[in-house]
Amino acid sequence: MASIVLFFVYVMFFIPKMDLISLGGGFNAGLRIDDLIICLLFFFFFLYAAQNKKTKVSKTEFYFILFLFVTFLGSFFSSTQYGRGTVLFPIRFFEYFVFFYMGFFLYKGGANIRKLLLLLLIANSVVAILQHFGVVGGFNVRGYQPNMSERVIGLTSGPWELGVILNFITCYFLAEERSEFKKYVIFGIATLIIMMTGSRMSMLAQIAVLIWYMKLSASLVTIIKRCLVVIPLLFAVYFFFSDSTVATRSDSLMNSDNIDQLLDSYSSVRITESVPSWGDLGVLSRGDEVDASWSMRGIKWIYAVKLYLSHPMYWMIGVGAGSFGNALDGGWLRITTETGIIGLILFILFLLRIKRLSPTMSLCVIAFCINMLMIDIYMSYKVMSMMLLLAGYYQKKKKTERALIRQESLNNHHSTFVKS
Repeated sequence: MASIVLFFVYVMFFIPKMDLISLGGGFNAGLRIDDLIICLLFFFFFLYAAQNKKTKVSKTEFYFILFLFVTFLGSFFSSTQYGRGTVLFPIRFFEYFVFFYMGFFLYKGGANIRKLLLLLLIANSVVAILQHFGVVGGFNVRGYQPNMSERVIGLTSGPWELGVILNFITCYFLAEERSEFKKYVIFGIATLIIMMTGSRMSMLAQIAVLIWYMKLSASLVTIIKRCLVVIPLLFAVYFFFSDSTVATRSDSLMNSDNIDQLLDSYSSVRITESVPSWGDLGVLSRGDEVDASWSMRGIKWIYAVKLYLSHPMYWMIGVGAGSFGNALDGGWLRITTETGIIGLILFILFLLRIKRLSPTMSLCVIAFCINMLMIDIYMSYKVMSMMLLLAGYYQKKKKTERALIRQESLNNHHSTFVKS
């Protein structure tokens, strides 16, 4: 079973996003090969659970299932009453969660997850470099694009998705790789590709993950040694890509005009019964002093906050998943406004549970939370799939290791009793 699951995992992570049947609706949604594979695997997992009478769920599963329920409830209410949101989003999250059980079976069957992540790094890096030099294009959310040289996407649907995938791969090798040299080689390669994506949040997460790793379980001498390796590496990356997309996109990022424009525009935005297109709302400012992405995000955020605060029920269960279309460009804001305080709390509880599973998951959750600041990354297919796959893998690993420790303790106790 594990070999079959591993084969399908390879297929789903390595093939680009291509719709077999487009569902329309303005959500870049469609029926894909992945959907068919996930349904097939879910059927097998369900049969396995039924045959083995697996009725208990862990707290990790429990929190995510409750999150799915709240998301569905809010979406159903908003879509039927106000025509906002869609139940397609809860279904999407359910599909993501199937990867948790894929990870469970991969560990159970002794699958080599290290090889999977290493091949993903190599394949995405090669494709990204070819895209950077204009040799090949890529499949993004709008289909095949012949020129992706400005912001590479590798085998993913967008630069934001590739950046977080590389964050996760970095987290795994920093935590699991024994060779310090290999750790920093992989970190360096992933960082270079992230620079090519132009994803500022992924770059920030990459640095944060490295800093957190350096302080974990390390003596002062070890930290100093790591700094002697890492600091020159970061300087080399900075100078090599000082005119990269990340650098040019960040010229006005820390300008105080960003906040001023946000506050000035708040009173002018009016909420309507149906969410208007973001193009109709416009942007905060077109001046050079305001960061371009901040200008586009700000007006969306104002509308989202105002709609969320307009009804007490929204505070609890949100305005409905999918109400703000494909991108609100702020994951924490979106999950709060679309699933409410209840949905947000359940999702955070889920993250806290998987964070405790292993050092790898601890680093992955840090990277995920940082990317959520400016990206709706919890809705990204390959990002959520990878995080849940790793969570299921480490959940089973931790459970198995605990069972072995208990068994050894019982054996030792029995041996001592016999001798006495």
